[in-house]
Amino acid sequence: MNKHPLIFVNAPILSDEAVSDMRSFLYALINAYESQYGDQLRRIQWECYQRKQQQPDLFDDIGEDFEDEILF
Repeated sequence: MNKHPLIFVNAPILSDEAVSDMRSFLYALINAYESQYGDQLRRIQWECYQRKQQQPDLFDDIGEDFEDEILF
């Protein structure tokens, strides 16, 4: 999956009404998408959360409190 941010290069100048209509369309599109695939989206988010919770903490094995003398 492409993790690069989306940017508009040389985006055309649009009227205020066109900008508003386009945003309304995009909101309607994402709402329809989430209605169709919402169960799958929630499932994969839950699975990612569970995997993250199962990863061991690197500092769990330290049997004592760590006091860092460097103050920064």
